[in-house]
Amino acid sequence: MAAISSPINQEWFVLRQDRFWVVKRSPSDLAKLQQAGKLIRESSPPDRPLLTQDTYLAVEAQRRVPAGFEMGPFGYFPDLDDAAAARCHVLNRAGMLRTLRQTDAPLAAFSGYALAIGAPAMRELPDAAQAELWQAVADRYDRIESIADFGQGATKLGIWKLRDEETEKRKEPHEPRTAPIP
Repeated sequence: MAAISSPINQEWFVLRQDRFWVVKRSPSDLAKLQQAGKLIRESSPPDRPLLTQDTYLAVEAQRRVPAGFEMGPFGYFPDLDDAAAARCHVLNRAGMLRTLRQTDAPLAAFSGYALAIGAPAMRELPDAAQAELWQAVADRYDRIESIADFGQGATKLGIWKLRDEETEKRKEPHEPRTAPIP
């Protein structure tokens, strides 16, 4: 009885509490993951990576991730030097920025955990560091979809599409895009 009545089990079905009423998860976390995976599969070629730190989403979408993203947010060590990051097959600040600025991934998907955590302490990155990473995303990608209450922590999942370089070249010069931090 104790195992069945555990508050942990409640988290599978309850999104949050509104005063003393519970707000149930609808659709389920699994259904939202399947929806996002289907959208990504339908919107990108199968041989191209998905830029995401939510690797379980890449698995659902049947997409690989760029090198260094395999461990999700646990693979970002912003303070490592280049040699140590290469030796450990993780990303440091320079490697993360290089990937965000140069990847050929046609889609990116970022939950509230993305670009916000630095290993090994798993501490929240300073606002300026997060803004720099999000700016690198916003410079190349446009958000095409948002899914509320996604995954662990019920954060917002943003799905982003790589802008066409030819379209960008034909546009009038514009103000630098400001990056939204989810």
